[in-house]
Amino acid sequence: MNFRPLFFIFIIIFLTNCSKNIINSQDPINSVTENKFSIEELFLSDMEEPDEFQITELLPKEMLDDNIDIQLSKEEIDNFNTIFNNGPSYDIPLVMNSKVEHMIHYFQTTCHKTFALWLSRSGRYIPVMQQILKEYGLPQDLIYVALIESGFSPRAYSRSHASGIWQFISATGRRYGLKNNWWHDQRRDPILACHAAAKYFSDLYGEFNDWYLAMAAYNAGEGKIRRGLKRYKSKDFWELSKYRYLKRETKQYVPKILAAMVIAKDPEKYGFYNIEYQQPLIYDEI
Repeated sequence: MNFRPLFFIFIIIFLTNCSKNIINSQDPINSVTENKFSIEELFLSDMEEPDEFQITELLPKEMLDDNIDIQLSKEEIDNFNTIFNNGPSYDIPLVMNSKVEHMIHYFQTTCHKTFALWLSRSGRYIPVMQQILKEYGLPQDLIYVALIESGFSPRAYSRSHASGIWQFISATGRRYGLKNNWWHDQRRDPILACHAAAKYFSDLYGEFNDWYLAMAAYNAGEGKIRRGLKRYKSKDFWELSKYRYLKRETKQYVPKILAAMVIAKDPEKYGFYNIEYQQPLIYDEI
């Protein structure tokens, strides 16, 4: 029996399939569609919370450019100053620049549905956690770190193995009293983790004496920020973020928190209407 014709047919089918795969992988429309589907599945479901949480995955490529800078007109800056001077109060200094405004716009548009879900969850945790922060003498606006870290999901788990609402890795969690073993992970306990986060932020602010640097250190580690300040002889987060030294995630971290803080304090002004906030958490200490 002559197998040569069958062999050539097999080669033709194989090459045809390869060419289809190459075309699909280079098709930007297919790529965007698949990415959108994964985002909706991972972040927008009210029924199931994700096992893995990575907020950076929500950001489109154009927002991941280290050098991105939106130029605001004088009129736009004046409008923002008017809003903030007459609007809600903040106990963390608020800087409005192009990076913060960019994140506000992103949460208002592309990430609107996801951010609305986070706001809904915030009703359960903000009252009790702000009280804990107050007990430690910390700004209550630090609560928006948790919103960006996890979307207020106790089950949030990152690729770097950080867990819980405040996204502690195991080593840092243990340093601040959170037990983590086969049977129990206290990083997922919203009350215990908030106490640990308050202690950690107390230490970070004690070292850096600046809330933006403290928040950046919460994300990147105090050693990273400490070395960066020494290398570039600066004590300013925005100055430090101009260099390639910080990872993109850390450069965007503070603007995301400030944007979340602005929106959460006056959601309707930014297009978030009829948010159904969850009932506040009630608990007893044993």
